[in-house]
Amino acid sequence: MPSRPRHRIARLVVAAGLAVLPSVGFAAGYTLGPQDKIRIKVVEWRSSIGQFFEWTPLVGEFAISSAGDLSLPLVGEIRAVGLRTDELSAEIARRLRDRVGLVDLPAASVEVSQFRPFYILGLVDKPGEYQFRPGMSVIQAVGVAGGLYRPTEAGLVRMQRDAIAATGDYRLREVEIRTNQAKETRLLAELEGRDTIVFPPELSASEASRDLIRGEELTFRTRRDTLNAQIEGAERLIDLFRNEIVALTGKVKSQDRQLDLINKEKDGVANLVSKGLAIVPRQYVLERTAAEIESKRLDLDTAILRAKQEMTKAERSIIDFRNDRRRDILTELQEVRARRAEAEQRAETARTLVHEAEVIAPRLLADRIRSQRLVPLYTLLRQTREGPREMSVSEHALLEPGDVLKVDSEDADQRVAVALPDPRRPDNGRSPLPR
Repeated sequence: MPSRPRHRIARLVVAAGLAVLPSVGFAAGYTLGPQDKIRIKVVEWRSSIGQFFEWTPLVGEFAISSAGDLSLPLVGEIRAVGLRTDELSAEIARRLRDRVGLVDLPAASVEVSQFRPFYILGLVDKPGEYQFRPGMSVIQAVGVAGGLYRPTEAGLVRMQRDAIAATGDYRLREVEIRTNQAKETRLLAELEGRDTIVFPPELSASEASRDLIRGEELTFRTRRDTLNAQIEGAERLIDLFRNEIVALTGKVKSQDRQLDLINKEKDGVANLVSKGLAIVPRQYVLERTAAEIESKRLDLDTAILRAKQEMTKAERSIIDFRNDRRRDILTELQEVRARRAEAEQRAETARTLVHEAEVIAPRLLADRIRSQRLVPLYTLLRQTREGPREMSVSEHALLEPGDVLKVDSEDADQRVAVALPDPRRPDNGRSPLPR
């Protein structure tokens, strides 16, 4: 088969193979956002060997950061927020081709493995963050959160307990953020080959943070010393084989001189034998000696070749040590950044829940305790391409990942203005959060 039609068929096979990967129907027109987790697979048909090649560093599950960026090995940072999965896969394929110099675009597949969560606040039994499922309606989200809240005598106690739990969760997320920030700083120092780590000033504000810094500095020195020891060991082997080659080369020169002398003597004896002035056995002895010297020289050449091969292997091992370390650092850095982004998102959610449990919820309870019959009102906050949008919706409206659903009642709405507070602002009647 000609190579060009064969190449086209191979690309069709790759596309067909990626097309049957599992996917979620909802995600077809879905635009990606922070905290989404996606599954990526990239393959390439290599006609020179007649096989498919899988780009292993780009195969697996990856998380979009809180800033909306996707960090991938070989490709780098991609602005993923607002892209559909097909647009992101095309961008990955294009960047990989340009980065490594491929002739044709590789086949890339992107699917959403886990949507970012949605949040429900207000008059529900268990407000908070919940995992999004495609096709989820407002009434289903209320059911997931335990249904509409009905005030009881123990309602205020429960809210106080929720405030304590949310405060504890916030502190835990803050610890996770500092831990991953310290690890990220250490990994960047390793990646850049620096001798010391410069930590952000905010990481040394408390004794616990200073303990984190000491731990990361110890890890940094240990990993650096391990790599240096591996490289030094390989360099000692290189010096050893280089000295061996020098010694063997000297022996080869000595053997060449001996062989030259034997050949001269052998020519002289052959001339005497032809004149009858020397006996033939003497000539045989010289020829046998010359053959032995040539055999030893071949052994020396073989030993030199073997030493050069071992020296090349040791030099290649140094390159492998550095490449393996860089690959491990990049993989670990990607995981740390994903964990930090998730912790930041959860910390922000915990701040909102603390505010709701300590300020808004008790105020609403005082109003709603007088009414046992509630008419629920639903308000949806959604991030769009044009910016945040707030809308009133019915219980049959469909949610999207990242939505914030506020549940209120008609009775309470006449007395208390319920708004989603900005967790970063100290006003709005909010009590200060722990640091």
